[in-house]
Amino acid sequence: MAGYDLKLDMDELRDLAKDLKSVLDELNDADDNSEDTADATGHDALRSEVQDFADGWKAKRADMIDDVSKLQGIVQQIVDTFTQVDGDLARSLEQKAGS
Repeated sequence: MAGYDLKLDMDELRDLAKDLKSVLDELNDADDNSEDTADATGHDALRSEVQDFADGWKAKRADMIDDVSKLQGIVQQIVDTFTQVDGDLARSLEQKAGS
């Protein structure tokens, strides 16, 4: 029987899930941030341009939020599932060794 090795860097996957969550937070806060940025320009015409850009970016940002949210959920599910399986396997081996 051929042996199979599956190696995952769980720290990297946990970091990726955390980073994707941070990206989601930033994308979700973009409306508030764009308002603050527009207000900080100190010039009415520039403020208007910043607001126009932010308004045009909303639809694309909504698509990105959806995509990143799905990806973050998948990565988090991988982390959770493999952590649980690893723990279950370790407990099983410990029980077998103790018998």
